[in-house]
Amino acid sequence: MKSIQTLTLALSTAVLAACSLAPDYQQPELTVLTQPSEAAPSVPLNWQSFYQDEQLKQLIALALKNNKSLSINDLQLKQLQANYQIEASQQWPDVNLSASGQRQLNSQSSSTAQFMPKYSGSYSVGVGFTAYELDFFDRIGNLKQNALAQFKAGQFAQQTLEQSLASQVANLYFEYQAGLYKADLQAKVVASAKQKFVIAQKQFEQGIIDNVDYRQAQSNQQLSAIVLSQLKQTNETNLNELKQLVGYKAAQNISQLAPSFSITQLDNLPADLPASILLARPDIAEAEQKIKAANANLGVARAAFFPSISLTSNVGFASQDLSDLFKSDSKTWSFAPQLNLPLFNKGRLDAQETIAELQQQAEITQYQDRVETAFTELNNRLITQKALNEQVKLQQQVVANYQEQVQLSELRLQQGLEDPANYEQFRQSLFTQQQNLAELELAYLKNQISLFKTLGGQYNQVEHQLAFAFND
Repeated sequence: MKSIQTLTLALSTAVLAACSLAPDYQQPELTVLTQPSEAAPSVPLNWQSFYQDEQLKQLIALALKNNKSLSINDLQLKQLQANYQIEASQQWPDVNLSASGQRQLNSQSSSTAQFMPKYSGSYSVGVGFTAYELDFFDRIGNLKQNALAQFKAGQFAQQTLEQSLASQVANLYFEYQAGLYKADLQAKVVASAKQKFVIAQKQFEQGIIDNVDYRQAQSNQQLSAIVLSQLKQTNETNLNELKQLVGYKAAQNISQLAPSFSITQLDNLPADLPASILLARPDIAEAEQKIKAANANLGVARAAFFPSISLTSNVGFASQDLSDLFKSDSKTWSFAPQLNLPLFNKGRLDAQETIAELQQQAEITQYQDRVETAFTELNNRLITQKALNEQVKLQQQVVANYQEQVQLSELRLQQGLEDPANYEQFRQSLFTQQQNLAELELAYLKNQISLFKTLGGQYNQVEHQLAFAFND
């Protein structure tokens, strides 16, 4: 018995010193971000500081808690975690307790019946394990590492989904708020067009204008009403989509959103962020974990070429009489090692190794592609930010000019020097330019949201934000 314990200890020591055939992880070569800066922040960008609007922060927190797509992904992540636990358990033997008993009546008609008892039995109880693999070449260890990397990749994928969900909520929220603002302006356009039509009707009756101008004023009134109806329709659909993202049950009070639209509803992102911050993005971290999983899978494929040793062992008691089962003379043990060495498989193992190598190369290429995509997205977002910032400033000047024109026209109208129809036309033009400014400001806000996502902004402390949500 002592010799078996010594052998088991020796084998366990050998297993712990197993030789892994998986390649070590090395960061793939990159054509961009070749010189990572040490100035990269060690903490992710704070979403609660970036989003200045309290209503929006509440909506994002509710969506991160209640969204169905996020819940489905969370369940899949738990499956990956359970799979890792399964693979990790393979490094240990499955120790089982077994017990059996049999009692039978022996035949009394045979020639040997006089030498056999009328009744006989057999009883046994034991503890042991079956086909426990000694992992000399780290096959099981690499299966465990593969499952762990897949689980970590799933965690990063969850963070990427959270980013996308929060960005969708923010975009819809600002579209809805901009839509309310534009609808309010369009209602003023409709009122002005209606007033202009009333003026045109009187002028037509007095013969001052012809039928063409009269019909034009009537058409402008009808067209402005159509635009207002379209804006309201868009607002309602945006609100419904927002409810779905947040969760219909949690969004029962969402219709109480207060109108709020301003270009200052997002905080300015730091201007000195290094491009190397992109390497901390969850989608890139996910790709990195998939390379590690592919490396481990390659180690598994390589280990298949080498011999494997499995052990089956049992210790217990066995007796023909139940009363004698646990006596010292009834002790039993067994120890059965088994060696398996592949000799011929018609290239199957070579093909499996080739597949594993190709999968590893594909994951490396995927990682490089994601880094380059992130770098391109960052540059495009920064270019768009600069252009939209200039366009917003210019449009603000245009609006200021139209406001001054309306003020001057109003003074002339009060002095009897301005045609009322011209005054209404100036007002409509001002409202239109204010709507154009709102469109540019909306584009700027949405670009900032995309930039925040591109830089890998993460969403923590959701539970704290939920304390201020609508339904709490």
